[in-house]
Amino acid sequence: MKVNKQFEELVRFISIYCFIFCISLIPELRHFINLLAKLSKADYLPGDIYHWNFQDSIAYCIKSQEMKYIVSSIVLLIVFSACSNSTAEEPVPAVTEPVTTVAPAVTEPAPISKVAASALPSLKMINTSNQVVDLSQFGGKKVFVNLWATWCPPCRAEIPSIESLGAKTDKNKVEFVLLSLDDNFEKAKSYAARNGMKLPVYYPAGSLPQLFNVEGIPVSYIFNEKGDVIYQQVGSANYDTKEFLNMLNK
Repeated sequence: MKVNKQFEELVRFISIYCFIFCISLIPELRHFINLLAKLSKADYLPGDIYHWNFQDSIAYCIKSQEMKYIVSSIVLLIVFSACSNSTAEEPVPAVTEPVTTVAPAVTEPAPISKVAASALPSLKMINTSNQVVDLSQFGGKKVFVNLWATWCPPCRAEIPSIESLGAKTDKNKVEFVLLSLDDNFEKAKSYAARNGMKLPVYYPAGSLPQLFNVEGIPVSYIFNEKGDVIYQQVGSANYDTKEFLNMLNK
C-alpha cells in the first residue's frame, strides 16, 4: 500500500510538473490558474502570477494543497481529452477492392458475304465500239477485272503482264475486263490504240458497285464461274506467271 501511495504521488507530481511547464509557455493558461487559485481561497499568492518564474510556479503548486488536486484533475482531463480526440480523429483506412483487368474479347473477322461483296456485280459498261455491256452477263466464266486509268503509272506498268496473261488463256472460259476510271473514255481508248492493247477496254456507264469503290488503283479481281471472288490484288503486280495462268485455266 505504501508503494502504491508513493507511485500515485509521483504520477501526480509529474502531471503537475508537466502542466506547470505548459503554463510557463502559454499566458492564457497562467491566467486560468490564477483564477482557480482565487476560487480555492489559497493563502499563498506570492505577488502577481504573471511575473512568476518557473520555480515560483512549482512552489505555489506544491504548497497549495487545494491547487494540487485542482491541477491534477485538469491535467487528467486534458490527457483524457487528448486521447479521445486522437482516437476520434485517427483516419480510417479506406477499403479498396482489388482492380481486375478484363482483357478485351478477341473476335475473328466476319466472313465476306458472297452475295453482297463477292458476287460478280451488275455494272453497265461501254466498250470501245460504244456498245453497252453488263458485267454480270459474263457469269459462267472466269472473269479478270482490272481497275485502271491512263494517269496512273502503276496501272500502266502492269498492263503488259495482263496482256501477256490474256494471250495464254482460253477465251471461251476466261473474260478480261479492263475497266478505265479516267474522267474521259476517249483517253483510255487513245492509250489502248497507241500501245496496241488487245484485251477489251471498258468504261462505266453508271455508278460503280460497292465492290469496286476503292481508295486507290490499280485493283484486280478474279471471279470464278459462280461469280465468287477467288483473288483480289490491291496495287500493281506481275500477272504473267504460271500461278495466275493455272488459276484461270483450271
